Amino acid sequence: EYFENLNNPLYEDGATLGLITPGDSLIDPYQFCVAIATQAVTLGLKIYENSPVKSLDSKQGTCKTSIGSITADKVILAGQSIPEQFGFKTKNVQLLSFCLATEVLSNTKIKQLGLKNRNSFWDAAMPFFYGRLTPTNQFLLGGDDLWSPMKSLGLDRVKLNRLEERMRQRMPAL
Repeated sequence: EYFENLNNPLYEDGATLGLITPGDSLIDPYQFCVAIATQAVTLGLKIYENSPVKSLDSKQGTCKTSIGSITADKVILAGQSIPEQFGFKTKNVQLLSFCLATEVLSNTKIKQLGLKNRNSFWDAAMPFFYGRLTPTNQFLLGGDDLWSPMKSLGLDRVKLNRLEERMRQRMPAL
């Protein structure tokens, strides 16, 4: 469920958007891509599958394939890899994600937190803020990702402390 509401436990730093999913927050990557593609097509996007790009002129918005060419205001290349021949270089970025776990919560506390339906949540704030109940009724809360090379600066403890502070501010019942 998508929501926009200023009076929700996910509101922070102007972020008023959020997603709530029933049960655990799982995404099937294939179904997710199909859903996005289907929606994009209804908005006028044209998808050319199995059309390996041979050359790309980003200034002209033209890409050539072995069977023809496509010209558009925006051209999006999607696939398993982005060819370096077009000037794109791949880069792997490692992130650390932080998570807090509470003690086992009573049913009363779970209801007080608005989690009686066991929904997981994720917000659109930067950095992200998300949480869910475990099968044993512990509450997991995560967020405040950190780019791995910055760990050497000692920021991992700072990020974990910030996550705990955000939890206490946004969910004072905990």
